[in-house]
Amino acid sequence: MTRSGLVTLVSNQSPLPALFVPGGVNPAAITYGDLLAALKDTVDPVLKDHELYAADAPPPKWGLSTEVEALRDWRKSGLFGPEESALLAYVDAMTRDVAGPEAGFKELREHFSERAVVELTVLIAAYNMHTRVLKALDIQPERA
Repeated sequence: MTRSGLVTLVSNQSPLPALFVPGGVNPAAITYGDLLAALKDTVDPVLKDHELYAADAPPPKWGLSTEVEALRDWRKSGLFGPEESALLAYVDAMTRDVAGPEAGFKELREHFSERAVVELTVLIAAYNMHTRVLKALDIQPERA
């Protein structure tokens, strides 16, 4: 089926819900703008942007190196509350073991709705997939 055939097929139905999560720090509207324009009203888009800080700017004396170091040993850093710790434990479990342990999943559900757990799981899996593809192809990420 050609691309235009697919758009025609989809456009004969009600709009399909579609989640758009950028793979970088660009806002989803910028990353997917051309695609959304091409799809027109065939999808009902939900654009998710990465949320970096609670305020408009990072806390004073906080930089990328601070974040990286805190995440290296997040359990001992003391910088993460119960919600963030549950999420980081889930990320670690999905990344290391693919399937997270039941206890970790239960703890995650104490802090996040069912929908949020699904969205987080898809996001974590997407990042893990990108990493595995880069490793398999021996592609080194660019250093900033």
